[in-house]
Parts: sequence; C-alpha cells; structure tokens
Amino acid sequence: MKETNLMKRIQIALSKIGSRVFRNNCGALRDRNGTWVKYGVARPGGSDLIGWTPVVITPEYFGRTLAIFTAVEVKKDDKARLTPEQENFIDVVTKSGGIAFATTSVDDAVERVHAIKGKVDFSSQDRFYTPLLCLLVELYCTIQIAVVS
Repeated sequence: MKETNLMKRIQIALSKIGSRVFRNNCGALRDRNGTWVKYGVARPGGSDLIGWTPVVITPEYFGRTLAIFTAVEVKKDDKARLTPEQENFIDVVTKSGGIAFATTSVDDAVERVHAIKGKVDFSSQDRFYTPLLCLLVELYCTIQIAVVS
C-alpha cells in the first residue's frame, strides 16, 4: 500500500476513536519573487499527521476533556527509516506529554492511541496533591494551547 493511502486510512481510523489528525506537508518552494517559503509544522522532521486526542480527566480533577497533541509519522513499511529530525520531533513531543510515534499500519496507530488514552488517569488516593496537580495540568494545557496557536 502506498504511504499516502495508508495515511488517509489512519486519519479515518483515528477519527473514529476521537482523535483529530491532519496532513502536515513539510517542504519549501519559491514564490513569484524567487524567495524560498518554508511550510509545515516543525520543519524539518515534523510528523506526517498531527493534531490532538481528547482525553477525559476524572471529575474530581476537572470533569472536562483535554486535547493531547498527537503526531503520527507514517511509513509505508518496516524498511522505511525515520530521519534524525523525525526521531527528534517524536522524542520532543513525547517528552512534552504529547502522543507521538511512527507506524506502518492503521491497526497499530489505533492501538497506540487507545493504549495511551487508557493510561491517562489522574485518580489518586493522595488528596494532598490534588490542587497542585490541577494547577499543573491547567498550566500545562495553557502553555500547549499558546504554543499551538
């Protein structure tokens, strides 16, 4: 299967489980004046599909759904390799609390997002940290929204 077809199938499958991912074309072209114009998010190395995955935070913490930045690098088969820039982008998104990975199949993409959605659980027996955790989650979300905007 061509990478473009796989990408479209992954977009459809992830949308069925609540994620919203969009094609992120990266590159450069010359405008009418001959000036190079770069396009794409996190160029070079930005993932093929980027967007968000809504995750419900338990009612005791907010009772609302937050969007988790999601980046999917699509490869047509296991022989295709990530560039160092792509590896770095995935690493930065993951370390920053987002969802990022490379995949070669629709099922793998859906399984990975489902697995991560299932791990986001802020329920805790220790009530001492609840207000601090709420503040940190809200601050993090505010920063992520500012970065995306």
